[in-house]
Amino acid sequence: MLNALIIYNAATSYSTLSSGARSATEIYHNINNRFPIIMSCGHYSFFGILRSEGHAVTLVGYDSSQGLQIMYWNSATARLESSTYQPGLTYIVQSGKSYRWDGSVLAKYY
Repeated sequence: MLNALIIYNAATSYSTLSSGARSATEIYHNINNRFPIIMSCGHYSFFGILRSEGHAVTLVGYDSSQGLQIMYWNSATARLESSTYQPGLTYIVQSGKSYRWDGSVLAKYY
């Protein structure tokens, strides 16, 4: 993901790929400062074993009126979708499969 941003000269304000889902504070900071977060998600088995499947989406907004709902652009469906944020356990659904947010490319936190 970071390499794609570099190729298109869009990575100057972004840090390297970070493991794990980001904190709520980082989500608020990045989105409020107009820096989307690229979410790298993996598909895990029932026993927590990472399968060789993954999906990436772009977190572009949030709603904190009732808990934290994240809004992300899913290029596979060409739709804005949402998910409930839970630290370390945030999931997105793509083609009937759940993918856990386990990596990010995001703007540097100042």
